[in-house]
Order: sequence, then C-alpha cells, then structure tokens
Amino acid sequence: MAMRMLTIFVALIVSGMFFPDLARGAGLSVNTEVNVDVGNVVVGEEKITSVGITNESNNNELKIWLALNKDAACPEEYFMYTGPNIYPDNPDLQFKSGDTLNVKVTFKPSAVGECKAFLQITPIGSTSVDPVQINFTAIGIEKPAETPANQNIFIGGIDTGVEDRPMNNEYNASTIGSVIEECEATAYNRGHLWRCVSLLTAELWKEGRITHQEKRILRSAAIKAEMRQMVQEMKASRGLETSKRSGRSRFWCWWRH
Repeated sequence: MAMRMLTIFVALIVSGMFFPDLARGAGLSVNTEVNVDVGNVVVGEEKITSVGITNESNNNELKIWLALNKDAACPEEYFMYTGPNIYPDNPDLQFKSGDTLNVKVTFKPSAVGECKAFLQITPIGSTSVDPVQINFTAIGIEKPAETPANQNIFIGGIDTGVEDRPMNNEYNASTIGSVIEECEATAYNRGHLWRCVSLLTAELWKEGRITHQEKRILRSAAIKAEMRQMVQEMKASRGLETSKRSGRSRFWCWWRH
C-alpha cells in the first residue's frame, strides 16, 4: 500500500482576500480526487482559488509537478494557473516534511456558462505516492441587476416611515407613494387630501398590502400635511393684509401733509 505523502487543503481567496473559515479543506490520500465548487462568477470578473499542498511524510523530500487541464467545452483562457512556478520551471525545488506550497488557480469567464478544470498533482521521483487530482467547477453568470434602495412614503414633505411598495395592476400607478402624490396634486380644498388617503389606505388594508398600523400612520400624516398647508396659507394671508394696511397708512400720512 502506498504511503500517505500529501495532504491538500483547499481555500477560496476572492479578490485577494483570504477567508479563514473556508480554509479547513479536506485531507487527501493517494488515488483520491476532490471536487471544488468555485461557485458563480460574474462575467468579466475573476475569482481565485488557493490550493495548499503539504508534505506530510516523516523525513522524505518531495518534488511535485502541477498541470492544469481544461474541459474541452471550456475556453482556454477561462481557467488559468497563476503560480507559483515550480517543476519543471524550477527543477531544484523540493518539499521537506511539513512544508506547504500554496498554488493558485484563477477563473475569469467572458460568457455565461459552466466550466471545468483539473489540477493534476504528480510527485516526481517517488514510487510511493500516486498522482492526485483536484476538479474545479465554476459558472459564469450575468451581473445581477441593481435593486433600488427602498424608499418611504412622503405626504406633504412628511416622512411617514412607511416603506413604499408596488401597486396591483388594476391601479393605474406604479407604487402607493405615486397614488398619494396624485392625491396631493389634485387636492382642491381642505380635507380632500385626507379623504383621498383614507379611501386609498382602506382598500390597501383590505387587500392586505398594508398593516392596520401603517394605515393609521398614513392617515395621520395626511392630516398633519393639511394642517401644515393651512398654517402656511394663514401666514401668507396675514402677510398680505399687513402689507395692505401699511400701504394705506403711508398714503394717509402723505395726504395729511
């Protein structure tokens, strides 16, 4: 029986950052294969997989020859062996007992689809250790669409804290907030905004699209918005009356002289 000479630890390194919780890996004996799921990689981006190869023999020095082969369906440039350079580029490099060599394989897809590669680890000059193979599987994917940040519903400039959400197809509007904006735009007298919001929230609550608490918050905000508008109108009206009185006073003083 062949002696156990190599232990291989597989750890993922993404964008040069090492994650210790992924580095526990799996010990390999001779005549053993391991499958590494690289995962999804966005087209045009890259993911690096680091493989640590350790010599666990007692006193034996070991040379290793690494060869990376790709599946026939995988384009040549997708999987790349990215170092370090060892045998035969460095034929004198030997591994002492307990030494570890970290080698890297990079996956960078330019199209969507699954791709496979095989890292063949061949001990040189040792009859007690058979080659070991690591199988890599990776998938190129399209870049996910960015999800817009959730926004709250505003009524009369008041942040209600209620998250805006899509409406049903039966409404001629995209979101609840857009319907309330229409209520504000078409409000022609006091109380109209509140009635519009009240009717809308009653229907949404029945449909289960908002909670009872959210219904109360939206109605309360509509009342506050109307009160704020009323105060602004009163201030504007008082300013106009003051201006008129000030004008009459100046005219009267001029006529007296």
